[in-house]
Amino acid sequence: MPDPLPPRRVRRPRSVHARKSSSALPLKSPGRRTLGWQDGDPEKAHRPGTGPVILHDIDLLAEEIAAADQAQKATEPKPDLKGWRLVVVMFSIFTGLFLSFLDTSIVAVALATKSSRFDSFQNSSWVFTAYLVTYMAFGIILARQSDFVGLKSVWVISMVIFLAFSAACGAAQNMTQLIVFRAFQGIGGSGLYSMCTIVALSAVPPSKIGEMATYVSLTQAVAVVLGPILSGVITHRTDTDNWRWIFFLNLPLCFFALIGLLVAWPKRTRGQDGRPYRMSFKSLEAVDFVGSGLLLTASVMLIFSLQEAGSKVFEWDSGVIIESLVISGVAFVAFVSWEAWIEPKKDWTLKPIFPVRVAAKRVMSSAIVVTVLNGFLWYLIVLNLPDRFQLVGGDNPTIAGLRLLPMVVSAAVGTFLAGGLSRKRNLTGYTTVIASAIQLLGYGLMTTLGSSNSKLEMAKMHIFETFLGLGFGMSIASTTILTILRYLAQPQHTAVMQGCFTQMRSLGGSIGLSISTIIFNHYLRTSPDLEMLLSPWQLEQLYKSPLVIETMDPFEQMAVVDAYAEAFKAQMRVATCVAATAFVVSFGCLERNPPPPGGQTAKRASVASVNYG
Repeated sequence: MPDPLPPRRVRRPRSVHARKSSSALPLKSPGRRTLGWQDGDPEKAHRPGTGPVILHDIDLLAEEIAAADQAQKATEPKPDLKGWRLVVVMFSIFTGLFLSFLDTSIVAVALATKSSRFDSFQNSSWVFTAYLVTYMAFGIILARQSDFVGLKSVWVISMVIFLAFSAACGAAQNMTQLIVFRAFQGIGGSGLYSMCTIVALSAVPPSKIGEMATYVSLTQAVAVVLGPILSGVITHRTDTDNWRWIFFLNLPLCFFALIGLLVAWPKRTRGQDGRPYRMSFKSLEAVDFVGSGLLLTASVMLIFSLQEAGSKVFEWDSGVIIESLVISGVAFVAFVSWEAWIEPKKDWTLKPIFPVRVAAKRVMSSAIVVTVLNGFLWYLIVLNLPDRFQLVGGDNPTIAGLRLLPMVVSAAVGTFLAGGLSRKRNLTGYTTVIASAIQLLGYGLMTTLGSSNSKLEMAKMHIFETFLGLGFGMSIASTTILTILRYLAQPQHTAVMQGCFTQMRSLGGSIGLSISTIIFNHYLRTSPDLEMLLSPWQLEQLYKSPLVIETMDPFEQMAVVDAYAEAFKAQMRVATCVAATAFVVSFGCLERNPPPPGGQTAKRASVASVNYG
């Protein structure tokens, strides 16, 4: 007689309550068998309903969920910084972050004054670009080095570099010195940004990370827009060396921030592995100098060719420009290939500066492209709008800077708006799309401006500024929070990706400045009215400094103003096309089940490998 069939196993159907709770399963209890993923992959951890779940007792499950919630609160990581130390350290690192971003744009209004003092308006945009290039290239290097010598050491070194070369910029005697000192100042600024991101996000529990990310984004957005305003107030007189104080202003703030951090930082000299932090050549083995060099080479050669050809220092078909473009292209291909080759090698000490596989995912790659395009747009407008106020509108530097106040306020509002919308539910994909749409609207409206300085024209300008600031504030907050929430379960990727976004924003800004210079010089050199009314000597002086317009007669001034106004409109048309591209690409940031914000992400990551059977 054949053996009877074994009893059939009956699975109890999952209730509605169980389906809702499956995405936030409790910690493993004794006697339970686990199935599913064990690697804590956040891409899988945040998807609700993944893996088989068999419920033996609904009541028991509810008790375990409640116990898991209590355990999560009890075991939530406590920050190392507490009380007055936390306050002082946060003040210091946010001061450094504010100054590092402030100096990306504070030279905007003062460019005309500095170029007039040094008779070098053609090269004045390098004062802006040199800072952005080194700011971009050294962020990840310093972030990686902090893993071996400590956050405090890297922050202090970065602050000392930033302080020293701020003083050197203020004391510069010619344009070449100023450009070189600005490049070194950018190295210090990149370290201040990287360390602030790491310290601020690690000093708070997971439930507060989204809020802290909003503060970081707010500081960046406000600092970038506030720079031209302070620059205009400081350089209100163009016949003096007041512009030097835009760099000397950093000195007391840097000093107090440095002293505060040295006093308040916990006296802990060991890393997470228990080993003491020591400055040594061995710690440099993890730094990807090859990747950093290739990225720096590709960026500098590209920007050099655009700047110099656009300024007519070299012709587009000259050997120097062609060789620079070829070197830039080869270096970029080599950079991507090198990073993709070393990233899978887990047994290597060397750490890639650009996580190619992480960045290749649809959401992250779309966010990176949007960041590059936003950097292009933002630095283009921050540099050129004050010049338009001065050269077309006839404003002095102070008024030109103050006219950017609507952009400051709206950028702050946009940052808080994006952070608030994603506080309980991750809506960063949608806010990124909305931010791109608002910027597209703002730049499109900018193309309608004429050369008039009437009250109506200024009122329209301020309204258009509001759209630009609101879109930028929402964009920078959305991409920051998107990255943090997506890789909260893998903090080693969070710092790297934040550095990546800073690199891409700075790269986009550098390219945007170069393109705007090309457009500006093209309109000046091809304007038929200027060729008829101005002598070759006047044209040459105009290329050196736009302030020479004050020495011209009314007819000549009108021709120059019209040429500047047309050049600005052409820049805005290009910016509108770039904004339209950013809007289309931003739809790639949308996802059906994004990782939830705050403590929910941490909880899901901690139980991602727990499924019941």
